[in-house]
Amino acid sequence: MERCPICGATFRNKAGLAGHMRQKHNQPGGNAKVPAETLKEIQEKLSRLEAKLSQRQDGLEELREAVLHELKGLREELKPRSKGPEAKQKGFDWGIALGLGALFYLLWRRDRSTSKVLPST
Repeated sequence: MERCPICGATFRNKAGLAGHMRQKHNQPGGNAKVPAETLKEIQEKLSRLEAKLSQRQDGLEELREAVLHELKGLREELKPRSKGPEAKQKGFDWGIALGLGALFYLLWRRDRSTSKVLPST
């Protein structure tokens, strides 16, 4: 019988004790040693990735600023400039909406008539 030196739990063999030590007490296993060269390579790769990440973050900040600037400009364009009746109000254009609706309907009819999956009308 093997006993845990930290908590006193008992195990049948050394393998059970080793698993308990890894899981409960966060101790590395017997084969968990990493060579210094490997650690150095990992550190170099990590530093390169951090450099790339900082470059991307800078690019994302520039993109964010450009998008916000564009959105502010669009919001200014959409604001009504005058409350008087002589000012042309920007609103919903029913002519364009009806034209687009008719176009989508014609495309839908054409697709249904040539489709082998959908029944023809």
